[in-house]
Amino acid sequence: MAKTLTISFGNSSFELTPKKVDRNRLYGYAELRGINPDGSFCYQASVNADGVNIICPGATKIGVMDDMGNWVDKQTLIPLMDDGSSPVRIPSSFDGGICLTREASLEELLDLTIQSVYQLSGEDALSLSGSLGESIFTFDFSYRGGYESNSAFLLANDYGVFMLVGTLGKYEYLGLDEVGELDNPDEDLNIEDGDLDFSMM
Repeated sequence: MAKTLTISFGNSSFELTPKKVDRNRLYGYAELRGINPDGSFCYQASVNADGVNIICPGATKIGVMDDMGNWVDKQTLIPLMDDGSSPVRIPSSFDGGICLTREASLEELLDLTIQSVYQLSGEDALSLSGSLGESIFTFDFSYRGGYESNSAFLLANDYGVFMLVGTLGKYEYLGLDEVGELDNPDEDLNIEDGDLDFSMM
């Protein structure tokens, strides 16, 4: 069953279902496959360090081990902050709902490093689209819940209501008629010895 988001805006409440916008479904994709003489597909495998055992796809996973080399169940791990305190667990946005109170500017949206795009569908989508108009709203979003949340932006256009989820970056953009300046314009760069100094970048 698809998860439903409860979005509150003003005195109205909207029930919407997010559907992830997949780049492959928009533009399609190409895939190179090897085929055996009998028509079955070939799959890539790896050879273990011993040179004998073959590791098939799906046969490995990422795990956590203690100092003694013992496997540790992730459910037993306790997260801690830098000061040793326990962080506050954030509920899933599907459980607590979303309240649109903070309107965002276009510049704030452009600072977002987008990780996922969702189209919100349902009977209330048209009503929410009309309520939003050309405004953009931002809020904290957590899909599964946990100890960290992402930044999300909600906007509407002629094609529906969309939620853009990602992390905010702090970039300073230069216009076409603005000139960028070096931090130390008077510093001489000595590159005669041919060594590359990454501080020059």
